[in-house]
Amino acid sequence: MYLTQSNVIRGLSKQDYAMLREMCQYSNNLYNVAVYTIRQHYFDTHQFLRYEENYPICKENENYSLLQAGVAQQILKMADRSFRSFFGLLQKVKPGDYGSKAVRLPHYREKGGWFHLVLSTNAINIKNGFLTVPLSRKYAKIHNGHRIRIPVPDRMKEKTIQEVRICPMYGGRYFKIQYCYLKEPEPVKASPDRVLAIDLGWTIWPPALPIRGRRSSWTVVNSNLSTSIGTNAKPDSKALPPSRAGRRRTSSVS
Repeated sequence: MYLTQSNVIRGLSKQDYAMLREMCQYSNNLYNVAVYTIRQHYFDTHQFLRYEENYPICKENENYSLLQAGVAQQILKMADRSFRSFFGLLQKVKPGDYGSKAVRLPHYREKGGWFHLVLSTNAINIKNGFLTVPLSRKYAKIHNGHRIRIPVPDRMKEKTIQEVRICPMYGGRYFKIQYCYLKEPEPVKASPDRVLAIDLGWTIWPPALPIRGRRSSWTVVNSNLSTSIGTNAKPDSKALPPSRAGRRRTSSVS
């Protein structure tokens, strides 16, 4: 299974942060370029311009050359996935499985905004506890070969990292880094006669109520009503808040 750890990027120089903001702007621009070419192709032909056909077109754009090739390709693939979802919904509209009014073309990102930098396995370079952010030759030359090195948390050093995302937050005021890594699933010991029910509620924090019974059951609890669904379900009164344990009303639906 895949897990993700998210951390705030700290301890970088002003130049490092400025470079990250610039690259996130290039990422935003490139995404809009990809969306534009796919939309225009759809307007002209009513067909989907796939990644394999869109890639050589977007590759000529300046924003592509200012990003490392692997990072730029991930941006184009994200635009591709957005349109795949759009065309998938269109296929459901024809037989009436989905409302046509709910289907909209993927929109552009805000002009001058920031977008993620996505590093796939071939772009991840971790040495001596630091992740080196990949740069294109053109961009590295602009900054005289300066490299951005982000410290990697100790618990991630032995993980099999599959993807890294650098996410600009609140207009690039700070950045988060997300490590997506592979982990073998751990066996879970579960008791079939014990479950946990959670009431999402309306204006209060969700309470939870353990249930004991032969079948899987769940209970919705609020200030006025508690409903148990299932047979032979016995709510554990010890787990109820003191104010509810004595006045709880229950209605069962089987």
